[in-house]
Amino acid sequence: EVREAIIEQAKSGLLHNYCFPSEERAELVSFIADLAPNGLDKVFLMTTGSEATECAIKLSRSYGISKGGDEKIGFVGFERGFHGRTLGSQQAGGMPGQKDWIVNEDPAIVQVPFPDGYWTEETDFDHFVKTIESKGLKA
Repeated sequence: EVREAIIEQAKSGLLHNYCFPSEERAELVSFIADLAPNGLDKVFLMTTGSEATECAIKLSRSYGISKGGDEKIGFVGFERGFHGRTLGSQQAGGMPGQKDWIVNEDPAIVQVPFPDGYWTEETDFDHFVKTIESKGLKA
């Protein structure tokens, strides 16, 4: 059953028709939009999580600039977080060994400890605000 579903999906054309309108894409977008809560009716398909992270950085920065200029361009990720293999997603991620190749890291992208009580004892929000501010961003 799973094998047949994979074969049918491969035949549908969605796999090779990523950037252009098609009946398959329209059906998928409509299906996803119907699943979303009221008011969330926009769907933008991406190919990877890295691409989604890059888009999130662009959207959040654009919104921040529209609300507060250069003072609102900060982006916060978690230490030991993985967000992908592209330039922006590796900067948003908190895995230092994966950033060795980056010559000029964006100073407005910072990482804070994840409040899980395992990797850090601190679990209160004040600690994260202080961490963000200590890295040069306004919380």
